Amino acid sequence: MANIARTQASWISALVVVAISASCVTWLCVTRTSRGVITDAFAAHLLRVYQNASNKAQGIFKVDGYQDKLLTWEEECCVSHLILDRNKTWITVKEKGIYLIYVHVTYGLKGNGRKDLRLIVNFNYTGDKGMEQQEIAADFDTRELTETEQDASLSAFLLLNMSPMEQLSVRVSEENLIKRDIRPFTNYISIIRYADW
Repeated sequence: MANIARTQASWISALVVVAISASCVTWLCVTRTSRGVITDAFAAHLLRVYQNASNKAQGIFKVDGYQDKLLTWEEECCVSHLILDRNKTWITVKEKGIYLIYVHVTYGLKGNGRKDLRLIVNFNYTGDKGMEQQEIAADFDTRELTETEQDASLSAFLLLNMSPMEQLSVRVSEENLIKRDIRPFTNYISIIRYADW
């Protein structure tokens, strides 16, 4: 029963991500047009731009473990134009563009007391003084523990303008409580380069 609930939660999360992505892309498009109205020609151009997805930077990485509070990643599907560093903690983009990024982590909690859960997305970017780092997204939750195991999910959705060699990493608390043995996997980061500008 718990597996069915996790699967349904994963699918609902995926649908929410698609809806949010569509909303963000629509907002970007409307603000880029001169009158704020999307014309037929502009909509056709957007479809042509996104049709050849195999040439776009994209990838799904699942959680492989952790190192110094940073999640380590393993390539899961469709990785193109993205690089994992030697420690597998930082994901580097090769191309400039607008990226849609979704991170999801599931914890398994059981026992007494309470747990403070945190998920923070770090961004290494090219600043005025070279490479600089900033926390750009976060999700927090505090849970009272019970004798029955409960799942707690944290997630973050980003729309980010990135340049070549800029990087992302994900820092978490209570990393030893992350459920890594769930199928289908529910601890992942998905990255899709949507546009060039």
